[in-house]
Amino acid sequence: MQTPSVLIVGAGPTGLVLGLTLAQNGIAIRIVDKLPEFPPGSRGTGLMPRSLEVHKFLGTYEDIKSAGLSGSNFHARMYPIGSGSENYKVSNLSVPLEPADATPITTYVLIGQDTQTEILRSHLAKYGVNVEFGTELVSFEQEADHVAVRLRKSQDGEERGEDVKFQYIVGADGAHSVVRKGLDMTFLGETRASENMSVGDIYVEDGFLEPNKFHIWGEASTQMLAIRSTEIPKKYNFACSGPQFDHNALSSSREALLKAFAQISGRNDIPWGNISWVSHYRPNIRMVDRFSSGRVFVAGDAAHVHSPAGGQGMNSGCLDAFNLGWKLALAVKGFSKENLLESYDAERLPVIATMLQLTTKIHRTMYTAGTAEEGFNRDGNLNQLGVNYRSSAVVVDERSVKAHLSNPYETEPGSVLSAGDRAPDAGGLKDLTKGGDAVHLFDVYRPTHHTVLVFSQESSEARTFLTAATKAAKGAPLLTALIVPPGASDLADINSDRIFVDQKGSAGKSYVIAEHTTVTAVVVRPDGVIGAIALTVGGLEKYFENILL
Repeated sequence: MQTPSVLIVGAGPTGLVLGLTLAQNGIAIRIVDKLPEFPPGSRGTGLMPRSLEVHKFLGTYEDIKSAGLSGSNFHARMYPIGSGSENYKVSNLSVPLEPADATPITTYVLIGQDTQTEILRSHLAKYGVNVEFGTELVSFEQEADHVAVRLRKSQDGEERGEDVKFQYIVGADGAHSVVRKGLDMTFLGETRASENMSVGDIYVEDGFLEPNKFHIWGEASTQMLAIRSTEIPKKYNFACSGPQFDHNALSSSREALLKAFAQISGRNDIPWGNISWVSHYRPNIRMVDRFSSGRVFVAGDAAHVHSPAGGQGMNSGCLDAFNLGWKLALAVKGFSKENLLESYDAERLPVIATMLQLTTKIHRTMYTAGTAEEGFNRDGNLNQLGVNYRSSAVVVDERSVKAHLSNPYETEPGSVLSAGDRAPDAGGLKDLTKGGDAVHLFDVYRPTHHTVLVFSQESSEARTFLTAATKAAKGAPLLTALIVPPGASDLADINSDRIFVDQKGSAGKSYVIAEHTTVTAVVVRPDGVIGAIALTVGGLEKYFENILL
């Protein structure tokens, strides 16, 4: 068995997305979690479109989509306190987007963390990786070329220690992260002690609460009960808030909780069933001052916690993991320079800082009297399709100026596609290397390789770019794809992994390739982000020189 190179602490969605990214790259890993098993519950349920694209690249999207509930049919019914099931207003929760060639996934999916992690663990098992539950990180010590780790395993009432060395450690171990505390990282922010709530899952027989709805009575500033259906038949997730309630009592007494339900909703007709879990939740709004120190990294809730308003927490952790995973893979394989791993901090910190501002604003609106409905109407940037790294030192753009965009969370309407942006999809491509099959660009983007797209109308110059890309990659995993317009000729002896005919012009449109342009190279990173837009071979070479040894 290969000696594990990376230890992932924490087996929630963030840790598992990172683990699957590394496993697909052939990196030996261990994933440990101090809990004896993954806890039940629908915590952090909304997977936004950008996270779903990540799952598309990882090969887990179809399982996630079939197991979850589509947000396209989901809306909120907002009732006055004590009004029963009458006099409600409707909120769509999010701005509806029509699917397009560049953005085929525009609707969120509701899926509980328990269901999502089960899917991710099943995919990890295909690579021989199983989560080691009941295994706790006790301490770690960094050395020049490794991290010395002390683990403690609990099994059948017995405990035993284990000393082991790893090249890298990633803490995805939640808000009380042992890894973060071991690094003595500052966790800046506040706890909103007066705005706490009781959250959990409860079962209800069919016919009493309309499914595919978010039923909300009252307002969080006074009293609120929010109940929504989940992907599990008859199971509903709830949040109950109000400053007059003793939430410790609500979280420990079924009778007290159901009494609060009836008081807020005015519904005495609902035969409440089993409560599978319940917890007292206090909103925390905090983030670290850095995401790494030496060979140790933090991601997800270990690095940032915030109000659940806006559904950004689990999604941000997913993007943390996907941003870090390919960089760690190249580092373990000995391909990357130090600045590539350093770019994890530089790229994710401004995104998370902006996300905290957005979710805190939504949270404040939800807890301000008379504005609850406004708080549940979310704008389109929460789908995270606009998250970008334009200011990153490791991206190269010879076509546009990055400095015009100050918001790392949303690309401005009408702004030109730039390096650091999410790489768009495009359909209607004819794959000449696969017998003329119809393909999408998303079919070739994977966390296991860079993809170099060479858009060209002139085959001789295209050959120069393709040869330069292969040489510049220096043996690091690379897929090259030549994209030509219909009717292109002289394609014999083209040294490219794939040759696509852009039959409908969708790829050229998605990547803003001008018709008169002779050749443009676009480097798509393994995390589905544009690493470079090059008009010259020199620009293409510069990108790889920035990140590879």
